[in-house]
Amino acid sequence: MNRMRNIYVFFSLSLLFLFAGCALMLVYTQIEGYQNLRQEIENDFETYTPLSYLANKIHSYDETSAISSIQIEGISCLRLQDEQTDTLIYVQDGKLKELYTIQGTDFDLEAGEELMDCEHLEIHLEPHFIELEVNDQKLQIRLHSEASV
Repeated sequence: MNRMRNIYVFFSLSLLFLFAGCALMLVYTQIEGYQNLRQEIENDFETYTPLSYLANKIHSYDETSAISSIQIEGISCLRLQDEQTDTLIYVQDGKLKELYTIQGTDFDLEAGEELMDCEHLEIHLEPHFIELEVNDQKLQIRLHSEASV
């Protein structure tokens, strides 16, 4: 009888350890999946948030000659103008920046407000569309008006 009892105890402990091992493996795979998902979300945020921001800004300034591209101190800038103000959007020191000034004042790119991380901004302006390349992703926006090329 004592021998049968030892077999039952061994079998019960084996099942307990098997259950605990499976539970730990399940928790580990869930943690790994969560970390992968989090990394993908961060990558998407770094890529698509600047594109979305730029698209919304461009659509809000979509008037004749309100959108242009200029070079200041070797930095390519998207220039958005209305009747009284100039807004420059550019990348400097790994950050997407926006400088909001009154027309006629000098541009000091160091004074721009940091919006988000961004490594690269390239602007190709045509009369009826603008193509932006941000962090190796391209976006082409059709303009209802005509841009200043």
